[in-house]
Amino acid sequence: MENKNFSFSERIGTVLKVMDAREAPLRIYGLHHPERRGVFKRMPREVAEATSERVGLLYTNPAGARIRFSTDSSVLAVGAVLAPTTFPSARTAALSGANAFCFDLYADGEHVHVLWHENVSTDGYTVHFEIPNGRYESVARFSEKRMREITLCFPSFVNVSEVYIGVEVEATVEEGKPYRNEGAPVVFYGSSITQGACASRSGNLYQNILSRRLNFDYRNLGFASGCKAEAVMIDYLCGLDMSMLVFDYDHNARDAEFLRQTHLPALKKLRAAHSHIPFVVLSKPNQHNGREEALLRAKVIEESCRVLSEAGEGPVHFINGQEIFLSHDQDMMTVDGTHPTDLGFYCMAETLAPIFEQYFP
Repeated sequence: MENKNFSFSERIGTVLKVMDAREAPLRIYGLHHPERRGVFKRMPREVAEATSERVGLLYTNPAGARIRFSTDSSVLAVGAVLAPTTFPSARTAALSGANAFCFDLYADGEHVHVLWHENVSTDGYTVHFEIPNGRYESVARFSEKRMREITLCFPSFVNVSEVYIGVEVEATVEEGKPYRNEGAPVVFYGSSITQGACASRSGNLYQNILSRRLNFDYRNLGFASGCKAEAVMIDYLCGLDMSMLVFDYDHNARDAEFLRQTHLPALKKLRAAHSHIPFVVLSKPNQHNGREEALLRAKVIEESCRVLSEAGEGPVHFINGQEIFLSHDQDMMTVDGTHPTDLGFYCMAETLAPIFEQYFP
């Protein structure tokens, strides 16, 4: 840690011991081989780049990744080494900085602190971290010393190569509470909404809301403008160990006819590989952005679910996205007619919760 020159002790006036997040008893969830050095990844490079240029840009954004451990330290410091990140979308300005760039800290399931860093600027679609050695650090303090279950959510739209945790020298640090589905995460496949646009911070992604509530592990394979059910991606999903699949393929299909040609074949291939696990299949939730087209696409997806369900293997749950945002003022649900606000993500979690509760009671 010393060679990274993280000056935790100088900054807060407290001597800390520093741990590499890749090493026990800390544990990283939601990434592809997180123990390997270099930029964290959500999937293998060769698969991402073979899928599409867009996925090849975004697979190193660690959306949905979490660090878990328990400690009685009353001071918790986080240091990270970040890499410049290219955003392939003109909607970059709509992203919250706290979600895109920052870590989000929870203790015993309760939100504590967004761990901010300074001197972050943007130039076009490239984010530059103008900090010595490409690093940043942030500190949270607790009012009392007792054991807490810590979950640290990674940012959703920036590349991260190293993370370090600082705690008081005499503090106890142990493994975190295990997830109920250790070794077989829920896999979420989708577009920018799945990746996390435009939650205010990463802890408010609908997957994180559900994961905290029901204590399940998951992998976020959402790619902004990059979810098109390509054969390479579907083959990769077929080979993953998982306890449930959430398939949110709709937004990035160019039209309803393209969706008709690709949606059911992808699901059939996935069902052949995962014969008994539950599938949750969504259509896009936005209300105002091309509603007539959205209804046509929802019918295509509902028909896919009907055919798959009648095949009689694992359970299939269809979620009509056009019904997700009906419980509140529609103007409060999205940033731009498509990407949910925090309220929109909360409503997505509430809609999916009764299904998830069947499998994580």
